[in-house]
Amino acid sequence: MLENPANSCLVPLPSDLLVKVATDPEATQSSVSVVRKRASEPQDRVVDYRRSLVQQLVERMMNERFDEITRKPDAPFLSAGAFGGSLAPPVSTFTLAAGVQEGKVESGLAALEIEAKRVREYGFGPAELDRAKKWTLAGYERALKDHGLAIRPSLVRSGSFHREHAIEDATALIRSKPAPTAIFAANNILAEATLIALDQQGLKVPRDVSVVAFDDVQWMDMVEPPLTAVRQPVADMARSAAELALRRLRDGFEGRPSTVVFRTELVERGSVAPMRKNGRAARAASAR
Repeated sequence: MLENPANSCLVPLPSDLLVKVATDPEATQSSVSVVRKRASEPQDRVVDYRRSLVQQLVERMMNERFDEITRKPDAPFLSAGAFGGSLAPPVSTFTLAAGVQEGKVESGLAALEIEAKRVREYGFGPAELDRAKKWTLAGYERALKDHGLAIRPSLVRSGSFHREHAIEDATALIRSKPAPTAIFAANNILAEATLIALDQQGLKVPRDVSVVAFDDVQWMDMVEPPLTAVRQPVADMARSAAELALRRLRDGFEGRPSTVVFRTELVERGSVAPMRKNGRAARAASAR
């Protein structure tokens, strides 16, 4: 049992299976969900950020599988989803949920369990992972288009969660011709790898190459020069995800998924240099 400092209440973490059946005369359809509660993990280390990225990819790939199932004529549920959330600051959740036809609760629950077991025993295929990574990249491409910037595939590198591979990818990006004058690292693992690769090539930040990182973590203001970074409202995102999930469970899964846009903050430090004096536009590269 963990205490929630926000309101001094205790949030139980039972080890036994708990089952709850609720009825609502205003609900338009039945729903079933499996919620796993666990103590929240820390969020201030490189390994923590790596874990969160993996979780996002897993949720994306599971949801694609659920979407494929719903398009089948004999689908066991009307819609389904996998998502993480938070009940309180010290308690995180992972939920599998489905909207089902009347009288189909058992078959819907069984389908969720089967898909979860498939993931646990066999994981995901390369094609599924590739689609999830492209979905992530699409967000950066939209941002470039919104600001009138051209997308140059040669200046995009897909990084690995392994430190050594990430350094190799960053080195290849730095050595590309023409060489980039600025690099945007999509996570802190790639930001660290970029700094190491630049140092190995004898390049200085920001004199030779400017660096901006995504997701401001503690070490980014401890290096020299401190890194400029995009900061996310992580607590607000987790809270909103939990609220949306509970609302869909209460009201049913009809309609299109909800979209919530959070305002990020650009934390300007010392890793970005002004545009070159010759007026040539900087070439921005992206490591993701």
